[in-house]
Amino acid sequence: MTVNIEKNIPKPAKVVGTRGTPASEFGTVKYVWLFQMDIGDSVRFNKQSEAHGAVACVHRLKKIKKLPETFKLEQQSVVENGGKFIRVWRIA
Repeated sequence: MTVNIEKNIPKPAKVVGTRGTPASEFGTVKYVWLFQMDIGDSVRFNKQSEAHGAVACVHRLKKIKKLPETFKLEQQSVVENGGKFIRVWRIA
């Protein structure tokens, strides 16, 4: 096998992709509804992982100062109308 070494070939710039969504002024695209929640409001999720994602997002947004330190969510499994799901309330 013969290999030819080529010299002075510029390396192209690496393309860093975003997920196709522009940056949001809120610091999140998926959880923009958090900024519309008042104390006592709740959101319903079908999966525990979805609820956990919202709660984790609050921690990240508080860390970058997009949400006030007093913003708190609480989650609980609920059975309503024969269906079981996760509900997340804004409590502070």
